[in-house]
Amino acid sequence: MRHILTAACAAMLLVGCSEQPPQSLTVTGDGIELDRQIAQAVPDCQDRNGVLAQHTLYPYHFRANSAKLNKLGQRDLAVLAGAYRRDPGPLNIQRGDADDALYRSRVDAVVAALRGRGVDTPKMTIGDGLPGGDGISSADAVRAAQPRLVAPVEDMTVRVVNPEPK
Repeated sequence: MRHILTAACAAMLLVGCSEQPPQSLTVTGDGIELDRQIAQAVPDCQDRNGVLAQHTLYPYHFRANSAKLNKLGQRDLAVLAGAYRRDPGPLNIQRGDADDALYRSRVDAVVAALRGRGVDTPKMTIGDGLPGGDGISSADAVRAAQPRLVAPVEDMTVRVVNPEPK
């Protein structure tokens, strides 16, 4: 009975972390495997959500001086491909210090890998843009840095200027 309740609680936690609820949970007689799955589920969910929010592949996702993705790059691309099959969107591939030929090879390799995973790549925007995510306001960034500042900023006022549309 304890394992059934634990499994039910774990399933509810996992549903809150992902768009797709898990298809199954394995429960063994002693519950050790269930405990392992629960312990790993939240970090896995956070990793996936971070990859989706940033929608960016960095130079460290590739082997050095190569267009071939390393294991981390393959994992993150699999997460992105799963989302882009349903909803194609923007993907950033950071150039870093890659020359034009290497960067073009990386983009081509990623596009081919996405197509191989069933993504409709013509509906995507791929470029060397900034990562996504909610970000942080300038005021919050300054407040977060204040303990490290030599001279703290007192009574900071932030003025947001929105240019008029032309």
